[in-house]
Amino acid sequence: MDIEDDHVGSDDYYSDDADDDNVYDCDDDLSDETTTTTTTIMKSFGNKEKKYTVLSEYDILQRQEDCITEISNVLCVSRAAASILLREYNWSVGKVHEAWFADEQKVRKTVCLLENTDVVVNSSNMEEKGFGGCKTDVHDAGCGHSFHSLYWKNYITKSIEDGPAGCLNLRCFDPSCSVPVGQDLIKKIVSAKDNVTYLRYLVRSYVEGNHNTIKLCPAAHCDYAVEYKYKVSCRGNFDVTCMCTYSFCWKCMEEAHSPVDCNTAANWMSRRNMTKSLNWILANCRLCPECKQPIETKDNEDAFHMTCVCGFIFCWVCLSPWQDKHICWLYEDEKRRNMAKSLNDGYTRYYEKWESNESLRKKAKKDLQKLQAVYVEKLKNVRGMTSAELSFIIEAWQLIIECRRVLKWTYTYRYYLPEAESKNYRLFEYLQGEAESCLERLHHFAEKDMLLQLQLYIDDGYGSGFNVFRENLSNLTNVTQDLFMKLVQELENGHLVDAGSLGACTNSDISLTEKFTKLELS
Repeated sequence: MDIEDDHVGSDDYYSDDADDDNVYDCDDDLSDETTTTTTTIMKSFGNKEKKYTVLSEYDILQRQEDCITEISNVLCVSRAAASILLREYNWSVGKVHEAWFADEQKVRKTVCLLENTDVVVNSSNMEEKGFGGCKTDVHDAGCGHSFHSLYWKNYITKSIEDGPAGCLNLRCFDPSCSVPVGQDLIKKIVSAKDNVTYLRYLVRSYVEGNHNTIKLCPAAHCDYAVEYKYKVSCRGNFDVTCMCTYSFCWKCMEEAHSPVDCNTAANWMSRRNMTKSLNWILANCRLCPECKQPIETKDNEDAFHMTCVCGFIFCWVCLSPWQDKHICWLYEDEKRRNMAKSLNDGYTRYYEKWESNESLRKKAKKDLQKLQAVYVEKLKNVRGMTSAELSFIIEAWQLIIECRRVLKWTYTYRYYLPEAESKNYRLFEYLQGEAESCLERLHHFAEKDMLLQLQLYIDDGYGSGFNVFRENLSNLTNVTQDLFMKLVQELENGHLVDAGSLGACTNSDISLTEKFTKLELS
């Protein structure tokens, strides 16, 4: 499945000119980011309560800053030591406190933290390295093993280049010492670019330590993370939308698939991939009439002449034995078409609907981008309209995009919904049909009438026709949203599956496909 690249740029999360007094200092643009706004807010259905928070790298660094400050103040250790302790205990302040007060010496030994003692620079190290005991540009990790900054820089830079496993668990440059290297020393020694890389590794360690509640957005080149506020159950709607506008299921990390559950979506995508492979086999392979083994067609001028591994020679098109001066007029094999139809007939009609709505959704996204870049900007510049006055247009297109996504997955639900439940099946058909019909009217209105009205308004100015257009579009948008809201609520609440007809399979944690399989076997 495609993950689209329409995300917000994230190269300016950290400032290369950060102040040396604070490893977390970032540029002003970054500090203005919030966790609650998104570039494009998609319409959503079902539970109106927002169950997640989108976090930028800066937000996570601020959380780490708060954790480090608390540990440093309560345990009376340095910030570098506090950071090391938190990484050891997956950034859990509570776990650090519990372990520390239970057995401080054991914790210190585990992470190799020294007691607070006066450190004396070991000049012998400098003499061995040819610096003649120079103490002006030497550093240590708090253990007294002092080395010149050039050695530290090469050592730390190489560890950062090797990845997070090395630099986040970096130890003293002296091979006999296992004292951790704190991030204060790292920032002081390495270049600004390497420090940014180190900070990003640090952010990833926080996400990995809180993997039960925080996950990185799976979209390409996106550095945002999403925090889910509630415990993830077996069933439910876990769709989230990142700042980059990519929507995905927080539970299975695949594309957003509500109102169907993760198992049903996974089974559908597996069947989709299998069907693509089957179609390729049917288009490019034939069964040998003699041994029944599949043979791939040859891409050459003598493609009709086939020789099987069993030695049988036959015509690729009509499957009859090959003869001298063989002439075949059967360029369409009805038997083969029937074979494909029998294998896919129950699935193809729903897949075609699924694929059609996915294509229309992608096209709608491109149309919205063009609308914003061309027509909306012209209305602002030429007619002086504000974003608030034009919001009804953007909201209509955003609704179309979300409804196309929901509608395609309702065809997955419909495929797995047992027709034996005739009453519920007919109800689902009715709700889906009403929602789809209204969506088609809205989409047609947006594609045809909307562009005409906007161009007229740009050319001729504001008039009564524009007010009528706005009222019609708003009404159609509201009706479409209400119908899809009703459809999704019925699906997510399980009102369209008759639990009684499934016998013992009434547990709400069982997926629709599992219920479908049980019903078929019975």
